[in-house]
Amino acid sequence: MRVTRFFTGADNETHFEELEIPMETAGAAGRSERISVENVMFVDMNRPVGEAGTYHNAPQRQLVVMLSGVHEVTVASGESRRWGAGEVFLPDDTTGHGHLTTVIEPPVRYLFIKLPDDFDAGAYRG
Repeated sequence: MRVTRFFTGADNETHFEELEIPMETAGAAGRSERISVENVMFVDMNRPVGEAGTYHNAPQRQLVVMLSGVHEVTVASGESRRWGAGEVFLPDDTTGHGHLTTVIEPPVRYLFIKLPDDFDAGAYRG
């Protein structure tokens, strides 16, 4: 399963990278290894369509599952990525310049899954 991570590089800017979560076949389904988490939170984004807000950092290392809507993240280079319902991404830019978040298609609802500080994203690089 591919998951896009955005993180702070040595240049203090946010960058995108693709991670691959290995899936094992288990009968008729595929599943990953268990990943320890600290807590979960539901978020309903009330920002108007097209309004990007200001650059900000992820408040914590977290997996985000899109529950509804379409959401876009833009980094300082101008590169943007979009996610819709059922897709997962990993905000990991807790320092640095940060990223912009834009509602493309409401209602945007998320499930934030806080990862522990020792989560090793590098273990999932392709």
